[in-house]
Amino acid sequence: MRKWLNHQSVRPLRRFLRALNVDTVWAEEWLRLTYASAETDEVLSGTATASAKFQVFKDFFREWAFQNATEGDGATKGDPLPFTDDRLRTFVPNLPPVCEQMLLLCDFVGFTVEEGAKLLELTPEQGTVELEEGRKLTRNLPPLPVLILEDHGLIAQDLSDIIGETGLSVIGIVANEADAIKVCRRNWPEIIVSDQMLEGGDTGLQAIEKLRADGEFATIYVTAYPDEVLTGLDDEPAVIVAKPFKPEAIRAALGYTIAARDRLGSVIDAEAERDIG
Repeated sequence: MRKWLNHQSVRPLRRFLRALNVDTVWAEEWLRLTYASAETDEVLSGTATASAKFQVFKDFFREWAFQNATEGDGATKGDPLPFTDDRLRTFVPNLPPVCEQMLLLCDFVGFTVEEGAKLLELTPEQGTVELEEGRKLTRNLPPLPVLILEDHGLIAQDLSDIIGETGLSVIGIVANEADAIKVCRRNWPEIIVSDQMLEGGDTGLQAIEKLRADGEFATIYVTAYPDEVLTGLDDEPAVIVAKPFKPEAIRAALGYTIAARDRLGSVIDAEAERDIG
């Protein structure tokens, strides 16, 4: 199974699941459940084809729909044993709105509107409407400070242009860890968009880890080496865009990350109010 989790046809689902809930542990567990429910040899073998990629996603959504349909139906008496898949299945958080799922499926993962709609059991017309609604998340964003960690000048400028067009504010473009630390000391970013391989042998993972010791920020990795940051470990990033990238993938990653962060903040605030009350 471990080998299957790293097959090329499975990697897009891993990136999707991590971005979907901004949680690497949750994503890995649901990858396991998807493998357990897989129905075709093409999926189980990890074949790197477009149809295998679609089928992997179809298996996930089928498993998810099944768990939502059976949750709390009273079919199982007593609580499932701790540390079992049955126990994991009792924790089924709500997926984000359909429009946001379409945004990730089409602009982030790269499915067509027809494919995304089919995965979500929508008509193509409904899928088009939902995608357009989801894309509203990528426009007129608040001017949050964004730091770009990228050692290729042209790519860095492309990223800066795309980010600036969303309404976000680029506070700096740096090529290595030391310069990133200097910028953050002057102006702390809300979001860092980072490459993996940086100037002077630095890596994005190492730079981000060091910066996190001083404060919090959201991270989006844009890298030609996604396999180096997608091995299934808990401390890996949640949102990863593979190079070469399309502008809509960057916009989707930014818009969805901000929406997910705001959603999480609202939940935390609500829980705090309940505790106080």
